[in-house]
Amino acid sequence: MTLAIGIDVGGTKLLGGIVDEEGKILARIRKDTPKEGGVALTDRVADLVRELMAQSPSPITKVGLSAAGFVSADRQTMLAPPNIAGWTG
Repeated sequence: MTLAIGIDVGGTKLLGGIVDEEGKILARIRKDTPKEGGVALTDRVADLVRELMAQSPSPITKVGLSAAGFVSADRQTMLAPPNIAGWTG
């Protein structure tokens, strides 16, 4: 079974889930986005991924993350998310 984790980073909440190859949601977790942003947000995202991996019935083969914001011309770096404090580059 091929499984993936998807994370949506928003200004007020983080949503994470495990999905299978057919798009069926197998697990879901919601956490508040830390107001201070920056390292606290990165740590919270990492914790969310670890929690989801612990719930997974099979190994995770992919992880995707989405967040609103502008990206660099080479599409490698988020420049300035409008709703997330201290989270750039």
